[in-house]
Amino acid sequence: MAVTILNPARFNDDGGVGGRQFIRAAFFDEGYGVSSSFKAYAQGAGIVPATSAFDVIGAGTAGDPLRMSQFSGFTVPSLTLDTQTVTVGTLSFKGINNYGFDSGIYGSISDGTFNPISNATITALVWSSSGYGLLLRLSGNRANSGWNTVTINGMTYTRSGATYSYDSGGDATYWYMGGENPFGTTVGATRTAVFT
Repeated sequence: MAVTILNPARFNDDGGVGGRQFIRAAFFDEGYGVSSSFKAYAQGAGIVPATSAFDVIGAGTAGDPLRMSQFSGFTVPSLTLDTQTVTVGTLSFKGINNYGFDSGIYGSISDGTFNPISNATITALVWSSSGYGLLLRLSGNRANSGWNTVTINGMTYTRSGATYSYDSGGDATYWYMGGENPFGTTVGATRTAVFT
């Protein structure tokens, strides 16, 4: 539940209470806990810190602004857009090794729908030794947007660094992201792909 304070009192650094006591009481009443001092701003609804750096305790003064971590119960919201589980399959052909999932050919994926882009069907999440590295392929003509990174087995790949294309003949959209093999070479192993 957000606390909205209309026209919050100006704080000064002279140790006075006044508006500062009011702000402190408002947060205490709503279960947000008490901090030694607060700095509030009327920017739309709610209380907004003076900086985007949220991880250091601040005193609530102009030179040492309040950090969001001072509110009890503060947690950083999850940035995860989608999570997929790949059961690793493989295909080797003319010295090129492929690992991961390619629909109807090898491996499997669950649940196989890509939430960030209209629940499109994932038809491949594959690493290939051919040189293109990690490939994400979705059914249909999809925009080059909606997600930023995918992390598999501790390795992170970026959409911004990918080669993007649409194949009208196969009606599929491709992102080639390069990089090392995140799936390993063990057939039947499972790997989680986390998209942000």
